[in-house]
Amino acid sequence: MTRQRLRPGKAAVATTLALLVAALAGCAGDSPDAGGDGAGGCVSPGVTADTIRIGLLYPDSGAVVGGFQATPSAVAARIEAANAAGGVNGREIVIDWRDDQGAPDVFSLAARDLLDESDGQAVFALLAQTIALNPASFDWLAKAGVPVVGVATSAEWSNYANAFHFGNLFNKAQPVTTYGRFAKAQGASKVFVLTDQQVQASASLALQLGPSLQSQGIQVVGTLDITQGISSPARVADAIRDSGADGVIGTIRASSFYELYPLLRPLRLKLAMNATGYDPDLLRTQGQALAGLTVSVLYSAFGTEAMNTYLRNADTYAPELIHPQDDLALAGYVAADEMLLGLNLAGDCPTREQFVENLRQVPDYTAGGLIPPNDLSRPTDPARCFNFVQVSPSGDQWQVIADPARSDGFWCGDVIATTTG
Repeated sequence: MTRQRLRPGKAAVATTLALLVAALAGCAGDSPDAGGDGAGGCVSPGVTADTIRIGLLYPDSGAVVGGFQATPSAVAARIEAANAAGGVNGREIVIDWRDDQGAPDVFSLAARDLLDESDGQAVFALLAQTIALNPASFDWLAKAGVPVVGVATSAEWSNYANAFHFGNLFNKAQPVTTYGRFAKAQGASKVFVLTDQQVQASASLALQLGPSLQSQGIQVVGTLDITQGISSPARVADAIRDSGADGVIGTIRASSFYELYPLLRPLRLKLAMNATGYDPDLLRTQGQALAGLTVSVLYSAFGTEAMNTYLRNADTYAPELIHPQDDLALAGYVAADEMLLGLNLAGDCPTREQFVENLRQVPDYTAGGLIPPNDLSRPTDPARCFNFVQVSPSGDQWQVIADPARSDGFWCGDVIATTTG
């Protein structure tokens, strides 16, 4: 089988003023689902007798390009694996990509270009791995009924029926018992919380930690806001020691926690955990210094069957992907997997309506075990399930701390009811 690479199917966005005008004229919001001849009786945009065309939008240039460089390769790893297995209902998945430059106006033009049916090359749905989707674009895509799948980078991702994510850290902060359950299982009873108010996701998670810990009878004995490069690790360690804490949970940047952690080891804490920082390559240089450090992750640990499948697909279909363990590489792969599930559920003659309706009913999406169960019917719910991994005593590997109550090892909890006065 000829190996197909992700490729731009039409000229790049913003190359000429004429193209931008043409893109605007081809707004998908003005066009109902309309067919193309030779689609085997199927009349949806982007669907032919033997292919389904999907659009990929991500920043290939601009200020945030570094974070998303792995996106096209990660998407290719999943899409090409599916194509090698026969595609979706016998159709090959073809990806047309655009660079949105991380800018909302460029995203809108690029999306309209991809959805333009005037040249017979319209896409069926959009993979959006970007920070550039703003409320205006969400609105017109929803009115057009176009399915959009991607990593959630704002609260708006949870507010539209046609937009699908696989866990949104920007949802309204609703505490869950998961962190408290895990901390209690590790023997912690008095926890010190570290936050970074400069990072929105950190601040949101920090608001959830107190109720989660308290739901399990754990006392929060202190909090500190950490500013990277300014806060003194030694002073932070002294504050934790003086508080009498037997556990520390951070929602801070991984590099800040790595710097602090060696100073915490003499305190013999029962739990020293951060919300970010799981890096398999890190142990080669800092493993001994980080022995015992725990990190929460939103996907399966390396070494599991699901992760091994991901790495095999990356090696086979995207060998140029240098760091497949990066969060945004995994996010691109999972987004592509969710897109494939939606296409499968939409049936032999997929329509956008069926894609949205059927995918929205999935109660336990896991990307083949790669992520914790995600209820796609409840997109505004907080994340309830996490994986916890710890650096081994020898510092040479990450070990999964599995929930003995679950066969998949993930730790899950319940949403804690809150009252407003």
